[in-house]
Amino acid sequence: MKKILFISMNLGKCDYGGALVSNGNLFALKALNKYNVYAVSISKNYSDNISKHIEFSILGSKNKVSTALSNLVGYAGRMNFRAMKEVISLIENVKPDIIYLDSSLLGKIAKICKKKYKDIFIITFFHNVEIDFEFARVRAGRIQFLPSLIATSFAEAEAVKNSDKIIMLHQKDSLRLKEKYGREADYFVPVCIKNSVDKKNAKLTFTKKEKDVIRVGFIGTAFFANVDAVKIIANEIAPKVLNIAHFYICGKGFEKYKTLESSNISVSGYIESLDNFYNDIDIMIFPIYSGAGMKVKIAESLMYNKSIIATPFALIGYEKIIDGVNVVQCESSESFIFQLKNTYCRHDSIYSRDAYLKYFSEESCHFYFEKIFNDIEL
Repeated sequence: MKKILFISMNLGKCDYGGALVSNGNLFALKALNKYNVYAVSISKNYSDNISKHIEFSILGSKNKVSTALSNLVGYAGRMNFRAMKEVISLIENVKPDIIYLDSSLLGKIAKICKKKYKDIFIITFFHNVEIDFEFARVRAGRIQFLPSLIATSFAEAEAVKNSDKIIMLHQKDSLRLKEKYGREADYFVPVCIKNSVDKKNAKLTFTKKEKDVIRVGFIGTAFFANVDAVKIIANEIAPKVLNIAHFYICGKGFEKYKTLESSNISVSGYIESLDNFYNDIDIMIFPIYSGAGMKVKIAESLMYNKSIIATPFALIGYEKIIDGVNVVQCESSESFIFQLKNTYCRHDSIYSRDAYLKYFSEESCHFYFEKIFNDIEL
């Protein structure tokens, strides 16, 4: 049986979007049954790698300072000289037929492999066009990420140049890759996440009565794009719907933004129970205008059968499910306000849940990868 070495910086803990996608893709590959898949996790500490699905653990850069120093000598993400040495040693010992790189940040591995191990087939999964994400961070005033931008520019270029096949989330990223590097994606696998809904406790439908205050949710890590979105809610949307909607904002790091609270905005940090959060929410809102990739929290909202109002940017990769009723595209703060003021009564619709199951579930992920590897047929 042929061997795949799945190398990732996102395995183990699933407490952010990229990790949910990476773990889901790993499970899909392991379910193919035609390959022996060995997972390699590169993380900042070994405790992140406590999982029966991870065969090999490698310690990467531990903190922001060591990461920046490694960036300055050409290693992107959590990679450093020691981690690269361990990866090469693993490749020599495992002797894989395929190396699956779970990020274009791992492009340096692709470059080395193409020189040393010409028979190994290299697949790289692009979570986004990383250089665009890095530029967005720096433009937002986060100059401390300049070393990361420099390292990323080299790593991503090497991933494009040295990968035999490239997988991306959606067509728009592929077109951007073509514009930036002269190469398009070979295959597409959208954001797919494991079904974690507790069917016994989850409330998958709701009915809004005429005088009810709408419970509007926003969830995500407090990185710059999400913080900007929450500020739009606080400054432009919430004041216009005071007696109509109450906003519940949560996610890792948002406990630092309690000053955004008001009479119809509640802010909290990391939450232990997604079931409890989504059970208390009627509609999810995503006024996001920057960042990269597909928004994993939209797939999660679909999984919990929530109605969604979001910007066109936030809905990139989800275009096929925009129906104007359950999934609504809003171009501006005014359009978000209009949608909230005119929220319909909803009874027993499972449109969002069905969309999740059809396109963004673990079963869908298995189907996408099965099709890809049947096509590759090494």
